Parts: sequence; structure tokens; C-alpha cells
Amino acid sequence: KKIREILDPALQTAGHAARVIGQAAQSDVLCSSLLATEFKDGLQLIEISAQGGFECLTPQLPYVCQGSGKQNADPFLAFIWSVYFGSSRPNINEATLAAYWTVKVAIDLKSSGVGFAPDVSVLEKVTGGPGYAARQLGPNDLKETNDFISEAEGALRSIRDRMKASGGEVSLPPTLSNPGPSGTSS
Repeated sequence: KKIREILDPALQTAGHAARVIGQAAQSDVLCSSLLATEFKDGLQLIEISAQGGFECLTPQLPYVCQGSGKQNADPFLAFIWSVYFGSSRPNINEATLAAYWTVKVAIDLKSSGVGFAPDVSVLEKVTGGPGYAARQLGPNDLKETNDFISEAEGALRSIRDRMKASGGEVSLPPTLSNPGPSGTSS
């Protein structure tokens, strides 16, 4: 009922706009979204599809990317998740690092519709009361996260430099190193 109270006016507005600019107006309303809410068994994150389907995130599906940068964010976040978390769940600092870094990468890759600086908010249990409240992190809150990102990037560059310094060339398998019929490598 609460979601309908939000969606219905937006759909009505899209219907009015569609008369002027066509069906493209509905793309501003029909989008996926996330809902964090508390159930009897605790806080849950729910993905709501553009078609109105609901899916609770689980340990088997612990994160979701949304928006126009999704194509760039999904593989990067999967990489970060596999390196940093594996089978463990991240704490709030680790999750902030993964989310913030992923959005920074999507911005740096000039993903269509993604720009400016990342905004990061965390959902925290209300002290001494029921429920949760969102808190936006500012530049000072993200300083350590930026330092971790710089350190991780430096570590990857260090590995690259060690590989270069080893002097050994990587041998390609014969099927990749032999020219193909058109004179190009296969």
C-alpha cells in the first residue's frame, strides 16, 4: 500500500507526459529500485524490478547494481566481492569501500548517465529506539576509504611492476601465436 502511494502519482504524471512526448515518458517511472525495510527476522534489502517483481537479497545474491552504469559496475563489483569477501559478509566499512569504489569506477569509465561525485549513505540502527536511519557520508568520512582505494591500486601496480621486472615474456599457446589464414593472429 505504501509503495502504491508513491508509484501511483508518478505513473499518472508519466501518463500525462506521454500525451506530449510519447511513451518515452514512462521510462522515468518504470525503473527498478531498492527498498530496505525491517521484517520480523531483521533488516532486508529488496530489489523491485521495473515490472513490479520483488526479490530479497540473500547471501547467495548479496549485492545488486542498478542504473545506467550497471554494465560497468556489475563486473567490477563482482571482482571486488571475490577478492575481498569471498564467502564472508562485509562489515559496514568494507561494504562502503566496495560500493563507493564501484561507483567511482563507473564514473571514471564515463558510463552513460553516471557522473559527478559518488554519494554514499549508510543505513544505521537508531540508537535507543526502533528502526533505522540513513546517514550520508561526507568527504571526511570517505578519506580512509579513498586511502584504501589508493593503497589497493598501488598494490596492483606493484604486482604489474614485478611481472615486468621478471623479464620473462609470456609464451602464448601455438594456436594463439600462429597467424591465421588472413595473416592475423587467431
